[in-house]
Amino acid sequence: MHNYISKYIDNLQSEGKYSFTLREIKSKFKKNINTIRMSLLRLSKKGKIVSVKKGFYVIVPPEYSKSGILSPLLFVNDMMNNVNKKYYVGLLSAAVFHGATHYQPQELYVVTVKPALRHISVKGIKINFVIKSVLPLGNIQEQKTDTGFINISEPEMTAVDLIQFEKKIGGLSRATNIINEILEKLDSKKFKKLLKCNIPIAVLQRFGYILENILKKKELADSLYKVLHKKINRIMPLDYSSGVKGFKCKNRWKIIENKNIEIEI
Repeated sequence: MHNYISKYIDNLQSEGKYSFTLREIKSKFKKNINTIRMSLLRLSKKGKIVSVKKGFYVIVPPEYSKSGILSPLLFVNDMMNNVNKKYYVGLLSAAVFHGATHYQPQELYVVTVKPALRHISVKGIKINFVIKSVLPLGNIQEQKTDTGFINISEPEMTAVDLIQFEKKIGGLSRATNIINEILEKLDSKKFKKLLKCNIPIAVLQRFGYILENILKKKELADSLYKVLHKKINRIMPLDYSSGVKGFKCKNRWKIIENKNIEIEI
């Protein structure tokens, strides 16, 4: 049984596939489940496969034998399809694709919907799941990888997500500095689409304030304000974790300026 599965895995690699599921193995060989699991365990101990998630396995080619596992970018699409969940690679992980080369994330950020998935940590890699109530239909693009394609957020969605989930990536100052590195990729013509992506208006207010008053990109800020201004009704703090007493709010975004953000680069 062990040899049959090993040959099956070799065939998958020859076809450019680097993952499989327990369900596929059961369907292919129709053997006792305990026998199959024992065979997979032996292959795992030999370093030929890794169980990343229950019932989902990643094949380890010889060139990855030292690290013991593939980059998660090479199997995240198959993994999310296996659990039948829509997703996109976002936040820091997407920012790197868009030019934020000074911020190499130590984990992969995957945005998806409820029910929440457990974070994954295996063989030195980490996959951090970020949950949204609704996944946007727009502002997502396909990115080619060595094993196919992955979904990643476009620069505009990436920037907004960095602000909305700033606590997950090190705070608002870090989020702003990352946005600064992808400014050239932002397309003001796509700002209008953000209003259809179930993003809190307060997040877009903070984004506009940061563009105009911290990053000094008034032209981009004007484009966002043009599509957002009728929805700006409430005064919101720039930093939710800081107090607001004694801080001014003298800007068109109705943002209380309760945090000093410095640009590092």
